[in-house]
Amino acid sequence: MPGKREKEKQMYAMMHSTCHGCKQIFSANPTRVPSMRINDQGNQVSSGGRQVVFCQNCMNLANKRRKDLGIDILFVHPDAYEPVHESEL
Repeated sequence: MPGKREKEKQMYAMMHSTCHGCKQIFSANPTRVPSMRINDQGNQVSSGGRQVVFCQNCMNLANKRRKDLGIDILFVHPDAYEPVHESEL
């Protein structure tokens, strides 16, 4: 309608990647998806190496196993597998 302000368009993004655990392709929020750095031998490192990501199913399985073993579960952000608003990129 003439005279009304047009709503501002909002943009969202998701990344598509291969899960390091199950090797399946999945979508996730690039700033909140669970990840870790590993070296060429597959060992976790604090810096260097490459960053690998994990799908929701693998994180659920890992946390179930950790809980069964009495180990603290890994934090998964509630929005880890949801689109991210452009303002957060």
